[in-house]
Amino acid sequence: MGKSRDCENSKCNYNDRSSSPQSESCQRYNKQNSQPFKKKVRITLEAWSGRNGIIFPSGYVKVAKGNDITFLIKAEEGYCIQDIMVDDERITDDRIVIERQERYCLSFHHVTCPCRVDAYFMKK
Repeated sequence: MGKSRDCENSKCNYNDRSSSPQSESCQRYNKQNSQPFKKKVRITLEAWSGRNGIIFPSGYVKVAKGNDITFLIKAEEGYCIQDIMVDDERITDDRIVIERQERYCLSFHHVTCPCRVDAYFMKK
């Protein structure tokens, strides 16, 4: 099972951060970093996976402020996604059931503050 970067055939577009209310820490971060800048400000996101699956990209991932990023979350053969957490909160998506899927794309639009993504897997 290779590490695929192709998300076109999976269900992308969970999370549109630009339309959701910002957390207190995100608002604080934006206030502290809202001064005019000459070079592109880069935001660091963290992405980690438990055993029996991957998240790509993973580790400390930098993205230019205001840009989009998509994470591919993929379970190894014989496993499926148990949970996906963003900043210690379980994500849900009314359009699909995330739990028990083998593959999922998590998109963040117009990134303005750091966050952490954790993916957990379980045996089918």
